[in-house]
Amino acid sequence: MNRTSLRMCLPELDVEEVLTALKQLLRLDSGWIPNEAGTSLYIRPTILGTEEAIGLKVSSKYLFYIILSPVGPYYSQGFNPVKIMVSDKYVRAVPGGVGFAKTGGNYAASNLAEKEAKELGYTQVLWFGA
Repeated sequence: MNRTSLRMCLPELDVEEVLTALKQLLRLDSGWIPNEAGTSLYIRPTILGTEEAIGLKVSSKYLFYIILSPVGPYYSQGFNPVKIMVSDKYVRAVPGGVGFAKTGGNYAASNLAEKEAKELGYTQVLWFGA
């Protein structure tokens, strides 16, 4: 998360503070943690700029939060072999870009190829370089 924060001009977070917050949240929400086979708890820590401004600039105010959500299997067919579509039509990341970072834009860049893959009966997309 800190590697992404550095790339996106967000402040680094103290790892121990984040772990303490996560442990407290897990204790608080322990009743929501699933224990059935194939299920898990999705943990999404997020940091974002909250400065009251419109325009392109680095924020001076930030919000950090963690969302927990019980989830079923990632793939509906479980951990069985998946059918992968190889995509050279689209790219998800480019050299020097933010492809390594966990950002919403990276996921949005994959939406169209993943939609087309699912329509063709594929489970996931394998990306080739830019």
